[in-house]
Amino acid sequence: MKRPLPTATSQSFFDAAAAGRLSFPRCPGCGAWQSYPRPYCPVCLGDDLELVAIAGTGTVHAATVVHRAIVAAFAEQIPYIHALVDLDEGIRVASMIIDCPPEVVRPGLPVAAVIDLPPDETDGPSTPLILFRPRL
Repeated sequence: MKRPLPTATSQSFFDAAAAGRLSFPRCPGCGAWQSYPRPYCPVCLGDDLELVAIAGTGTVHAATVVHRAIVAAFAEQIPYIHALVDLDEGIRVASMIIDCPPEVVRPGLPVAAVIDLPPDETDGPSTPLILFRPRL
């Protein structure tokens, strides 16, 4: 599966994930969480966002089963479950649900984050992915 290329803004997010720490940006000025790395807070325009470790647990807000890859990089994953996940800290993220039959995924399903590290033989970027699996 194709992995994102880190930018100067997102590099620390991906470095933390590669080290096994799930962290998301939060503005120390207003306390607003960000669902992805960005250079400033869209709430107060503060430019000193900090990465804060989170538990990585939450619930499915909404999900869909994808049967036809829109992007060739996801063709090997078909069918896969694309979901919006509400993390316990109040952050909503888009990701994939893994290790679960599609018919089990529903709003309210408890999930936990999994940091998917790339295989050593990858010829693309070695960027980790944040995926989710059901919590039982």
